[in-house]
Amino acid sequence: MAVRVIIVDDIFNTRGALRALLSERGYNVVGDFEDGVEALDFFKEEKPDLAILDYNLNCTKNGCAYTGVDLMKDMRNIKPTVKIVFISANAEPAIIKKAIANGASDFIGKPFVLSEVLDRIGKVISK
Repeated sequence: MAVRVIIVDDIFNTRGALRALLSERGYNVVGDFEDGVEALDFFKEEKPDLAILDYNLNCTKNGCAYTGVDLMKDMRNIKPTVKIVFISANAEPAIIKKAIANGASDFIGKPFVLSEVLDRIGKVISK
């Protein structure tokens, strides 16, 4: 059975590139969202195996103070076994440390190399 993936990123082209890349490699991308709250609602229903998150999210919760780390925590409360990979231009050491400390499986900075994304996601899934 294919790994079920949700992508949450505020940039349309990033979501599209990741969707195409992962779909070509046999992953089942079940949804992609720019809004963190909409993504969480979808996650509650679908409970995918892997979430690819940006740190900066468009959102409707708390006046948009909802980050990818907040979304990750909410996803983990719903499905503790979900694998989470951050892909973000906001790759400052403090943010990477915060994401990893709160349960992210990996953190990839933007701009990214597609082959590296595939390799690192593969490693996360195989753990």
